[in-house]
Amino acid sequence: MGVSFLDDDLREYVEYVFAGGSPGVLFLQRATHREYVGGTDQVDNGSTYYFKQDGSLVISRQYFNPHRAEKSNATADVSANYSRKPDFGHYEDLVRIERS
Repeated sequence: MGVSFLDDDLREYVEYVFAGGSPGVLFLQRATHREYVGGTDQVDNGSTYYFKQDGSLVISRQYFNPHRAEKSNATADVSANYSRKPDFGHYEDLVRIERS
């Protein structure tokens, strides 16, 4: 299940991807943040965070002008990455941008 957040120019700047954790629970497994060049739709850079339930984390950063990529490993407290699987129409917990 994916949730996207748009900036004032209607560009996707944050995306969350949830997957089934345990029954009735979703786990935020990927979070992506993008920055754009001025008022254009051209992505300047982006960071994607790949979370695992054991707290391991891979961070992938891409810069596009000039192009370069970085990747690092870390650990994180993922307790805020869990959400109850919502009933139809009750998505408040999934559509909040602050996850901590």
